[in-house]
Parts: sequence; C-alpha cells; structure tokens
Amino acid sequence: MRENIHNSITLDEIAAAAGCSSRALQRMFKEYRDTSPMHILCEYRLSAAHDAIVSGSARNVTDLAMHLQFSNPGRFSSLYRNAYGMSPSAMMRFHEKSA
Repeated sequence: MRENIHNSITLDEIAAAAGCSSRALQRMFKEYRDTSPMHILCEYRLSAAHDAIVSGSARNVTDLAMHLQFSNPGRFSSLYRNAYGMSPSAMMRFHEKSA
C-alpha cells in the first residue's frame, strides 16, 4: 500500500495484491489493526503530505492533495488538520518561517 500512495487504488486492488477477497481483507485489518485498509492508506498519504510540507518540497496544498490522490483539497485539509493539529497551509507557513 505504501508504494501506491501516489496512485489511485481501490480496496479490490489491494485485496487482489494480498491474494484475498476485499471482505476478508477488511476483516483482517479490523481484527489486527482495528481499522480499515483504506484508513491505513489515508494515514500513509497524510504522512507523506506532512513529510513533503516539513521538508519544503510541497509548495501548494491543492497540488499536494491531488498528487496524493485526495480528490477534494478541502477534505484533505480537514483530515490533515485532524492528524497534525493545524491546516496544511498553516504548517507550510510555519516551516517557511523556521527555515
């Protein structure tokens, strides 16, 4: 999944790569990770976004969101804020000032 953070990927495709049905994959993730495969993929994408922002390689929230397969930049910003405590644009400004 980590290798596909920049690609559009479905639950069925992840399950096929794992050699099981999508339902079986969901059950395994729920049992062992207490979450869904798509939630983990979202976390990987948010982490990649954060790394890009902190390193200074991200210059634009919309482009970053689209590059990481978030189809709605507003939703991306909301998810990012929930994960990191500030919006991606605020995080960019913070790291620009401290650089």
